[in-house]
Formats: sequence, structure tokens, C-alpha cells
Amino acid sequence: MTFACGWLGHGVVIWKEAQSAPKRVQCQASSADPACALEVVDTRTAQLVLAGQTATGSSGDYLNEIHPTRGGYNKLADVWRQVLDALP
Repeated sequence: MTFACGWLGHGVVIWKEAQSAPKRVQCQASSADPACALEVVDTRTAQLVLAGQTATGSSGDYLNEIHPTRGGYNKLADVWRQVLDALP
């Protein structure tokens, strides 16, 4: 990936690292201690509707800029439930 301004590339690299970090932590914990019960749930599949860029209150599936609405939390819970129900 080539960018006209070098600083733009740093954000992409940081984002890619941040996306893969939880899975690396899970793998490292599991290999260090097989009894480790760490589970990482990829909530990106919940498909939350983003808040509008100029919203100052509830918008999409968000109550404010970082907290989901009740409906947003329900979408997240559906994803968590799939992972938790599969555990022994």
C-alpha cells in the first residue's frame, strides 16, 4: 500500500496490528497454560450501525460516541452467545 503522505500509512499499520492483537493474546495464553479459559469474541460481525458523524446523542446503534444503545448491546450479546454456547 502506497500513500502520498507517509503518516497515513502508520494508521493503517496500527489498525491492522490492533485487529490481530486479541487473537495473538488468546493463542499465547492458551499455549502458556492449556487450562487458560481466555476466549476472544470478534464483535465486528455484530454489524452495529455507526452513529452519524455529527450526532451529539443517540444515533444508529450508539447512545453516544462509544456506548451502544440497548439494541446495540443486544446485537453484541447475540455474537457473544454463539461463542459462549459453544464452550464445554
